[in-house]
Amino acid sequence: MGWPISLAETRLQLALDAGRMGTWTSDLATGLQIWDRRQFELFGVPPDFKPTRESFLAMVLPDDRPLVEWNPADLKPDAGHLSQFRIRRPDGSIRWIASSSVTRKNPSGDPVELVGVNWDITQQKNFEIELVEAERRLSLATAAASIGIWDWNVETGAFYYSERARQIYGFSPGEAITFDRLKPLTHPEDFKLVEPALARALDPAQRSQESYRYRITKADTGEERWLLAHGGAVFSSERLDAKPLRYTGTLQDITDEVRLEAELRDERARLELALSAGEFALWELDPQTGVVTHSPTLNRIYGFPEDATPSYQEFAGRYAPGENERLEAEASNALSRGETSIRVEAKYTKPDGSNGWISVRAQILTDQSGVPTRVIGVAMDDTERRQWEDTLVTTAAELQHRVKNTLAVVQSVARQTFGPQSPADDRLTAFYGRLHSLAAATDLITRNNWTSVPLRDLVDEVAKPFSGSGQIAIAGGAAHIDSRDAANLSMCLHELFTNSVKHGALSSASGRVSVGWSDGNDRVVIRWKEEDGPSVIPPKLSGFGTKLLQSGAFGPSGSVDLNFLPEGLQATLILGRANPVTQATDVQPRL
Repeated sequence: MGWPISLAETRLQLALDAGRMGTWTSDLATGLQIWDRRQFELFGVPPDFKPTRESFLAMVLPDDRPLVEWNPADLKPDAGHLSQFRIRRPDGSIRWIASSSVTRKNPSGDPVELVGVNWDITQQKNFEIELVEAERRLSLATAAASIGIWDWNVETGAFYYSERARQIYGFSPGEAITFDRLKPLTHPEDFKLVEPALARALDPAQRSQESYRYRITKADTGEERWLLAHGGAVFSSERLDAKPLRYTGTLQDITDEVRLEAELRDERARLELALSAGEFALWELDPQTGVVTHSPTLNRIYGFPEDATPSYQEFAGRYAPGENERLEAEASNALSRGETSIRVEAKYTKPDGSNGWISVRAQILTDQSGVPTRVIGVAMDDTERRQWEDTLVTTAAELQHRVKNTLAVVQSVARQTFGPQSPADDRLTAFYGRLHSLAAATDLITRNNWTSVPLRDLVDEVAKPFSGSGQIAIAGGAAHIDSRDAANLSMCLHELFTNSVKHGALSSASGRVSVGWSDGNDRVVIRWKEEDGPSVIPPKLSGFGTKLLQSGAFGPSGSVDLNFLPEGLQATLILGRANPVTQATDVQPRL
């Protein structure tokens, strides 16, 4: 006994909903279509949308329309039509849709209607695109780094070697590769190290993924080369008795690097002599005993006689008050973070009473419990560099002051040149307004040390001359913009405010202007919106403000979009986001 029709329909709809599938029909004669609820949701249209063949095709991206066209073969008995295509929803989003349809015939056997189902495959398609891109990047990366790839089928013993891996070993393109072929090419002494590493990798209890270096004799030339291999095994399960199935990894010829290491060892002694000649002092400290292995250069830097043997306490006594405690605290904090190298600068007092700076770089060696056993480092007198930095900071501060003074002079010269301002002189008013916005931006730039500018401060400064009526609403988070964009943005906002006063919402007592922004993904999006003002008519000619806004003044990643809607101008400005200044003390003169 079959199900009741209503029950069957209900279960069918539940199955379609579970699969997120939408059903549809399309009349072959009229093009009219019938969609179910899920189909409307897939295409992002409201329930009152009138689906036709034409309205459906209008949503399909032009490049994909040939994929959804049917041909006479699709209308044959038992024929079906499968396709995958992209649509653009009314909200602008693009989605991938899969479609499967069949043809319904009338009693005479003539095709009269297409019946099908659609489902969203966007996530699957994005994954496929990401996978292809990842494979492309891997191929480019391995080619650029001259890395070979290998794969060993542990069960069959078959090896796959990429073209680069074959070149490294000197194998011909079609040559069969087996374990017995590889073993004789490995240096006997190195094979004693490789074999245990291989056993650990294939042991399901260890599953190690090690890098190991070894020498081989190239199959084609007999030349000895150093290789670096890294691999990991794939097992049949996570159990301790699992079987290794595959062992896959990378291969790289590091012969040149090994030779370079040997050369570096030979150069080390000469380097130490060079450091001494350059007034870089090598030193070593035993933290347990406080004994310092010093040198004449180290003694000169700290102001001791070259033949003296000062203790650690005597060296520490040269530091300015509080500096030694700070250095020891920084070393302790570095160790607590798991770091073993430190780089610090400390103020010290010379024998003549003047102050200087010492730069210290050190490596902390510890035992298995993390207790320091040796500290090895290099020291140099950094006084001259710090003095130059102080000079540069002072110069930068003076430059900031002079830039602000220059703009003030420009304003004063403008007033003296143009004389008393007439209320009807729009050009002079515009000039003063633009100069004011530029001066406000410049003040914020210099106040923030030419790095980044708080967006809220900039908007408030530009809006100040226009905000007396209370018709302006400003809202946004603590976003910062690059100082290079601040001047252009202030001018653009000034033009928007000026235009609103002349022609837009601020020209009416009932009008309102809102300025808001959001930041993320390394960019800031500013939205300008006018409403409740006079009806807006798009300008036929572009004035200075429109040209400035449309000039793309925020770099290649920035943009400006103006939308002259009848109910009010709307604008979207996109520009790069900057990190706020967090090193304010670094730009102040050091004492």
